[in-house]
Amino acid sequence: MTMKQAIIGCLSVMGLLTSSVAEAVRLALEPQNRVYAGVVQTDGGLGGTVSIESRLTQLITINMGGFVSSPVHYGDIESREEQDWVKLNHGLWAAPGWRIPHRYGKGNLNWDLIGRAGFACLFTTDAFRDDLYLIDPAGLVGVDGYLQYKISEDHTVGVRFSNKMFAYQPDLTRTLQGLPVQRFQHGIEFFWQL
Repeated sequence: MTMKQAIIGCLSVMGLLTSSVAEAVRLALEPQNRVYAGVVQTDGGLGGTVSIESRLTQLITINMGGFVSSPVHYGDIESREEQDWVKLNHGLWAAPGWRIPHRYGKGNLNWDLIGRAGFACLFTTDAFRDDLYLIDPAGLVGVDGYLQYKISEDHTVGVRFSNKMFAYQPDLTRTLQGLPVQRFQHGIEFFWQL
């Protein structure tokens, strides 16, 4: 490196460091965490559900939770349809969601619509083994509708209408083969925003 190249390099670096600074202003998002509890109807049975949802950006959230059917329900042993032999009872899920962009109204009552896709761990009963849960990974898709009411600057309460479809493949104890299954879940949950 020659002296001329070193001087040009130093002047270039000094020019970059002393040049005008570009500033961008962006509104920071306040953290938003919601706690949910409610009832769900899954595969013919009723149960309870709890979950927590966190906002990642203005449009993206992640929801993690689980559901339990009570009492546990079993498949129909008399049916000739393999789909009727298994019943979905319990599950855990994690599902990112994308909020349909829209502006909130000026009042305290607002709505949201969020589409979801994620994964789950499901616990299914087999009609031929009442002492055994089939535990399987699953994919899920769904749509959630929200009605929310802002009770103060820091707190919001509301209700969520949840619809999910779980797709998985339990191994049947009678045939010893995997059975592709899709099960729907509908729920109504109340939430409180922290």
